[in-house]
Amino acid sequence: MSIFKYMVDIFNQFFSGIEKDLLIINSKEDPSKYIYKAKIYSIGISISVSILTFFSFLMYNIKVYGFFNPTFPLIFGTVAGVLGFFGSLLLFKKYPSMEKQNKAKKIDNSLYYAVLYMASLVSSGATPKALFELLSKYSEFSEIKKEASEIIYLIDTVGLSLPVALERKAEYSPSKKWASILNGMKSIIVEGGNLEEYLYNEAAKLFDEYKRKIIEYSNNMQVFLEIYITLIIVGVIFVIILTTLMGSISGTNFQYIEFLQLMSILIILPMGTVMFIILLKAISPFET
Repeated sequence: MSIFKYMVDIFNQFFSGIEKDLLIINSKEDPSKYIYKAKIYSIGISISVSILTFFSFLMYNIKVYGFFNPTFPLIFGTVAGVLGFFGSLLLFKKYPSMEKQNKAKKIDNSLYYAVLYMASLVSSGATPKALFELLSKYSEFSEIKKEASEIIYLIDTVGLSLPVALERKAEYSPSKKWASILNGMKSIIVEGGNLEEYLYNEAAKLFDEYKRKIIEYSNNMQVFLEIYITLIIVGVIFVIILTTLMGSISGTNFQYIEFLQLMSILIILPMGTVMFIILLKAISPFET
């Protein structure tokens, strides 16, 4: 019983701090249920990986060496199962943090336009609450729209005042910049101040940072494009030419050459293109 309690304590320590991350990503799942699901899924993945590894190595021994010896397949299967279990646990632990970073990036990438939009609304006479009501309906800012919707929910449904709702949302916001702006707005609403001037000043600061990001993205995209053309496009063409020359000079089997060329065209080229697109989306300063 003490060993079981010790294991439970280890799991709880491993997943400590995940509660706030789940709140930040607006997960509706209870933290204890999430941890329980992580354990069950990790055990299932561990067993599946272990069995698959065991039978794969066992079939390999029988096919290659012609004898039935379960010792090494059992060892490899056990090791793979343990690695699969801890790897799955780590993935479940890191998922809320990764999702939080993804949401923060989306918010930061559209923050300049959102703050400028809010400043324009204030200058036209909109109330602070109306800013978030309009933001909650503006689909161009997907993550900020969700943040604004939650603020309106805290006010209209939960019954909090606007300053308290802003403070609460800032505490559980994935973006530190957005949280800072919410806290600044809260201070102006409570203590008094020029909200229009504050928002325009924040927009000016965000514009300088956004401009720098655009320049960096443009420069990086040029470098990655040159790498893509050199390694992927030219590389595939080079492989096709080289294998054709080798086949005509050395008399290599034409089917083998055709196989290499098809692999280059049908696998290496599409995979390289997909990786290039994923890389560009990862470094993009726009909300994606």
